[in-house]
Parts: sequence; C-alpha cells; structure tokens
Amino acid sequence: MSQIFSQLWKTLYKNPRNRFKEERLLKSRLAFVDSIKQSTNNFDKEILILRTDDIGDYILFRNGLEALRKAYTDYKITLLGHQLWKPIAENLDSKFVDEFIWLDKGKFQKDENYTQSFLKSIYTKKPELFLAPSYSRNTFIDGVITHLIPAKQKWAWQRNDKETKLWLRNYCDAPFTDTIPIPEGLHEFDLNIAFIEKITQQKTDLKQPFIPKDKLPKVEGLPKNYVVLFPGAAAKRKRWNTNNFAKIADYIIENYQLTCVICGSKGDAQFANSILSNSRNKNSIVDFSGKTDLLQLATVISNCSLIITNDTSAAHYAAALGQQIIALLNGNSYGRFFPYPKEYHPHIISIYPSSLTNPPHDWVGSVDINKITVQQVLQEVGKQLKV
Repeated sequence: MSQIFSQLWKTLYKNPRNRFKEERLLKSRLAFVDSIKQSTNNFDKEILILRTDDIGDYILFRNGLEALRKAYTDYKITLLGHQLWKPIAENLDSKFVDEFIWLDKGKFQKDENYTQSFLKSIYTKKPELFLAPSYSRNTFIDGVITHLIPAKQKWAWQRNDKETKLWLRNYCDAPFTDTIPIPEGLHEFDLNIAFIEKITQQKTDLKQPFIPKDKLPKVEGLPKNYVVLFPGAAAKRKRWNTNNFAKIADYIIENYQLTCVICGSKGDAQFANSILSNSRNKNSIVDFSGKTDLLQLATVISNCSLIITNDTSAAHYAAALGQQIIALLNGNSYGRFFPYPKEYHPHIISIYPSSLTNPPHDWVGSVDINKITVQQVLQEVGKQLKV
C-alpha cells in the first residue's frame, strides 16, 4: 500500500512540481542567452567541440580528435569541456586542440551567477562548426551553450525521441542545424568514431580507445607486481560490497603472491578502510585512494597485472591502456559501455548478476550488483592470472 501512495504522490505532486521548476530554470537561462547572444554571418575558421560529460566519456572520445585535426588542418580547434578531466586533455591531447575552455559543471548547474559569468565569457565565439558529440546531452548545460554560440553548422546526435522527459523534447535538438540519427547497438567508443567520421566524411582505422603510456608520469611507492582494486563508484547501486573485495584480495595475495593496490578518490578512502579491516593480509595491501591525480592513476593502472573495478572511469582507463580487466556491473546502459566488443577487447571481462538475461541495448534499468558472487569473480581471476 505504501508503494502505491508513494507512486501516486510522485505522479500527482512531485513530478509536476519538479517539471515546473526545471522548465522555469531552462526558460530563464534561454532568456538570458537571448539578451547577450550575437548575430553574425561572418564565422571564424574554427571548430568548437562541446563535451560536458564525465571522465570515462572523454576517454572514449579523445582518440577521435586526431582524425578531426587531420581533416581540418587549417582550422582552429577549441574544446569546451568538463574541468574534471582537464589534466587528461591538456597533457595528452594538446597536439590536436588549440584552445581549451573549462567548465565547472557543478557550479553551472547550481550557481546562476557562475552560469551567467561563464556564458558572458564565451558569447563572442563564432565558429564555422559547432560539434556536440555527446550521446546524452544535458539540455540545461549543453543546450543553453549551443543556443548562445552562433555557428554556420551545429552538429549533434538526434535526441528528441531519446529524451525520457517528454516536455524536454521540444528543447533538446532545437539549437542545432544538423542532427544525426543515432545508430542502434553501438558501443560508446564506436558511436564517437561514427560521429567524427560523419563530420570529416573520412573513415578511420580506430577500433579501440588507446592512451600512450610514454606520456604518463612516474609514480613512486608502487610494488613490483600487483593487482588494482577499484571499489568506489559515484552511484551506490554500482558499488560491489567491500567485504567481497576483501575476500578477492585475500585470494589473490595467498594464491598468486601479488600485492593489491586500492585506488580511488579521497572520498573512496572509506571503501579502502573497509577492505583493509576485513582482510587477513593487510600488509600486502597498499592504499592509494586519494593519493594520485588522474594521470598518476593511469600510470598505476598501466603497470598492474589486472584491475578489478566497479563501473567507473577506471575501467575505461584500463581499456585504453590495454590492461586485463574484470568489471563488476549492474546492467545499466548494457552494451553501450559494457561489455566491450570481444573482437577488439578479449582481455575485458564483464561480470553481471546471473539474474540479468538478455537486456536490450542501452537498458535504463539495473539489478542488484551484490548478487554477483565472489565465486563468479574468482573464476575470472583464475583465467586472467594464469600461473
């Protein structure tokens, strides 16, 4: 009965109220944009790329920048991106990008003073080409910025029929001059490459993401032979139980004489502490959570024998570095990010709860990740760490 009333409350009160607040915010931002935007027919020989999504999304996109650079050698290429992955882009991709503009996504979402200040800082941009290659665009961010910037052509994936909030369908594709129908069944990396190929009208030979290891910094204090454990994840439903990670660590230490290195952000220290407190082999576990920046994290992953991780950017890092991976997943967005295509990524093992059977591509649901058993993971550990 409580579930019925909860759903009724959401339907009759919460959802309409949230929609009213969101639509009022969006209209307010678009009105501000209209008050400062410029109109021009004289465009600069520039390509502006807009990506405000997360680290893993950028890792699965960044290799396409080289193909874009080769196709538009005499154009200025500007990347407007989420400052979260600034170290990756500036250190690995400055060869292909002439200017970086960094957006604090959290502030843009919550602080209207910051939002207006940021929009004022970019309103003079007038590129020939404006590209928004993200599959899932945020209309309150990407849509507003696109509405502001005049461009000869504005390209994006066609999102109208993909937007789950029906009222937003009137806004999500409106600021673009050209939208591309989304091919069904593609992995996110292949989707990004398909977008670049559409823009450049040139095929590439890119089959998988890659990060050059020779551009990564040195990291002190790493053991000689080790397995990386990555127990954190932004969403609670994507976190496998730390007691299970502790059991996996003990098995690896006792059967393969390898050290386990726990990685993650400062906020993931709680998960590292839980693993350490539940392990029989604390002296063979090194806690690196919160002790590496993004590039150093790539170095740690690039030298491991195996990484066991939840659904995080660390898994995509490892894929781009060609490492052996066991990814623990709840089925959300199935096929879009995981599993990776086996023909190009035989070293990436995706483990789901056994109750997940034949989900559709890009499934929006999920199952309980803690239905994945320790035994399921140990079977794959044995295959990956062959004696």
